[in-house]
This record gives sequence, structure tokens and C-alpha cells, in this order.
Amino acid sequence: MLLRTGYDRNYVEGCRESLGAAVAELRRVEAGSAAWNQLVPALDRWFAIRNPKVEGRDGNPLNEVRAIAESVTEHGSVMAIPRGIKLSAETSALGFEEGEEISLDGDAFERLFEAFLAEVEARLC
Repeated sequence: MLLRTGYDRNYVEGCRESLGAAVAELRRVEAGSAAWNQLVPALDRWFAIRNPKVEGRDGNPLNEVRAIAESVTEHGSVMAIPRGIKLSAETSALGFEEGEEISLDGDAFERLFEAFLAEVEARLC
């Protein structure tokens, strides 16, 4: 599969609408952190074949989503920062430290979601 260096704004808007509907539904049913955590891999999947060279390794929201999605799916929702990514709790959207348990709520997910999509639009559109 070829790595993507860009996405059409309509694609980004489709993600915003689709996951926005999921956010609304999870809020309606007062979902717990397990459900909110699982939205991060879903978000990452929308842009899974993004080129890491375009994404960068400077601790931006693209890196943060990649790290959280991997942590949720491969590390039991314990924050693991991939080697080479300069992600720090002080400058990240959610402030997770390496080894900290990831437990999201709707507000946290929406902060990450908006920061991620803004970064996608800045770097990949």
C-alpha cells in the first residue's frame, strides 16, 4: 500500500462527520472510557497510511493519535511512546506520560480529535 502525502478536504470532512456522529452517540448513552479509548484507533485508521515523513516526529497531534492508538490496541491502554517521536506531556493535547493509563472521556477525545484534524489540514491537505 502506498503511503499518502495528502488528503482531500472532503475526505477530512467525511471523517469529521462520521466520528462526530459517533461522539454524539457515545455522549447520548453516557459511554465510559473504554468506548472513548476505542475511538482513537478508529480516528487513526481514517489516516493510517499517512507518510511519517510528512507527519513528522515533533510531538504533534498526529504523533499523539498514533501513539495513543497503538497504546490502546497493543499495550492495554498504557501510554507507550514510539521510539523517535518527541511527544511530551507538557505540549501534547492530552498530557499523557509514558506508562500512564489512558482513560478518555468525551471532552478529552474531542480535544484530541480537533487538534488532530487541524494538524491533518495543516500538513496533509
